[in-house]
Amino acid sequence: MSVHWERASWPHGPWDNEPDYAEFMHAELFCAVVRHKELGHLNGYVGVTRGHPWFEMPYLAIEARIHIHGGITFSGYFSALGLPQESQFPLDEIWWFGFDTAHYPDFQPGIYVLQCMINPRRVESTWEAECVRLRATYRDFSYVRQEAVIMAEQIASITTETDRKNKSATFVSDRIAEHGYGPHQVKER
Repeated sequence: MSVHWERASWPHGPWDNEPDYAEFMHAELFCAVVRHKELGHLNGYVGVTRGHPWFEMPYLAIEARIHIHGGITFSGYFSALGLPQESQFPLDEIWWFGFDTAHYPDFQPGIYVLQCMINPRRVESTWEAECVRLRATYRDFSYVRQEAVIMAEQIASITTETDRKNKSATFVSDRIAEHGYGPHQVKER
């Protein structure tokens, strides 16, 4: 599924041929790329469902474990973002972690339009010239999609590691219980 926002005031650029919303699966996790409606930059999201150890966890609790463009900057349900309701995913059942491409030196078409309104001489410049002047880069759809894939792989690998540790801990506690040891008991010799 893909959606296009109204962007008539933006200059022509690579965003003209990109979707504004797309969803896909990777590493058995929900993924989405979403364009900011006004500023024009893209955000990437990876979602987990109930039963996942990170379900409803704030992003600040996991940000040190995920290495992604600009770091994680969002956690929550998509309803908080005002996104299109047409989705193949059960949006109200998914807890999303997200990152954005609105950091220095990321180029945002909507910010360029605002700068041109404030300083009309900038209108004579192209967005490419502004990128050179500001040493900025437009993070296109394929870049943000790939970053979402990387984030999904990190979440999946950490989840697998957590599951492995939990299964190991369960096995050990089951073996201890089989031999009559309680949590604070020591078997006398």
